[in-house]
Amino acid sequence: MTVRQLRTLIAVAESGSFSAAADRIFLTHAGVGQQMKALEEELGVELFDRSKRLPILTSQGRMIVDRARRVVRDYDALTRTEDDPGLAGELSLGAVRTTLTALVPRSLADMAQSCPELSIYVVPGLTSQLVEQVERGMIDLALVSRPRVLSPGLSWHVVAREKLMLLVPSGQRSTDVREILTRNPFIRFTRQAIVGGDIESWLHGQSIRVQDRVELENIEAICTMVELGLGVSIVPFNPAYMGKNDKLTYIQLDETIGCRELGLINREDSLKQTAIEAMRATADSICGLPKSG
Repeated sequence: MTVRQLRTLIAVAESGSFSAAADRIFLTHAGVGQQMKALEEELGVELFDRSKRLPILTSQGRMIVDRARRVVRDYDALTRTEDDPGLAGELSLGAVRTTLTALVPRSLADMAQSCPELSIYVVPGLTSQLVEQVERGMIDLALVSRPRVLSPGLSWHVVAREKLMLLVPSGQRSTDVREILTRNPFIRFTRQAIVGGDIESWLHGQSIRVQDRVELENIEAICTMVELGLGVSIVPFNPAYMGKNDKLTYIQLDETIGCRELGLINREDSLKQTAIEAMRATADSICGLPKSG
């Protein structure tokens, strides 16, 4: 058994297929398959259920992947030198989908200029999913809404606070929030996301009953539907990195709704702290959030 085989196993588990893993670790599809077959023979277990179109990890396979991550992490810690700048190689960044149209692309562009030898790949998802992937070592860090509970061993760095605002077509004449929300179809931000739950709690607290039209997690799709007059919505907004659209109007809500706090989360024992610090500095520069102290 080699560390290389364990890295390949982790790549298959995270990528979902031998082909995707091969592209990620610069091997052929056949090479990945040969490594996994050799690993199964050495361990004496079936790592994958090959009866499906894509290889699915067996229960033993999932357990071994978790152990493989710990072994690889310990091996990297043992072999890493103090003068390693940490700004080369690969960095995996999870990101909630609302950040993919503005904040993440701008961050990646800036990082490409400042850290040209660092390759960053993005994993979209919901906050809960991404935080779990960070905890398990599947990704290096994630740009997410602040979790309800921060588990021990995780580091949280705030990069932005986005106001939750009522989004209406620019031709909307009324500015009465209650009237707008009760008389127009409501395009809901998904309640699977933390911010969607916050919006739902605020509506309930205000005793506002909306007429749900659709529930989405893509903020760009929500904006398009509002722009076309299909309804109104409540969404997070930050003018520092969100572009202005003359066909849309944002209306301030009362302070009880609060805001969405976005930040970068990573394991405190991550071996890529230098790259993580660079990503933090880049996001801070784009968002311009004043820091306390």
